[in-house]
Amino acid sequence: MTIAHSYAAAGDGKYVKVTLSQGTFEFDTKNLNDNHTTHYKATCSGIFTGTGPAPVLDGTGLYAGITGTIEVTQTHVLVASRYTTGKHKGQCDKVGNHIHHYDSIAATGNVSFQ
Repeated sequence: MTIAHSYAAAGDGKYVKVTLSQGTFEFDTKNLNDNHTTHYKATCSGIFTGTGPAPVLDGTGLYAGITGTIEVTQTHVLVASRYTTGKHKGQCDKVGNHIHHYDSIAATGNVSFQ
């Protein structure tokens, strides 16, 4: 299984594409609430979680015609690098390349096929 995390598609959604051996489907995470955000300055790390309903759509292969809404919990953990020069030397680089990150998506719900 592969997951193309949060890419922009048509409209104003924030889509996640799930690719399985017999097809693909997407779900829209734009309605996820930011439940918990924790930043650790000492380690330049952070944890971000969000939950909420996500419509399921655009199935292909075995998942063609999939519809429904699932309850999604998404967790993102990252460790950022520090600036080594300049006026921000020693501070966390929140926009540059991250040293490491971890993403987890869990979902429950009912779907149907048309």
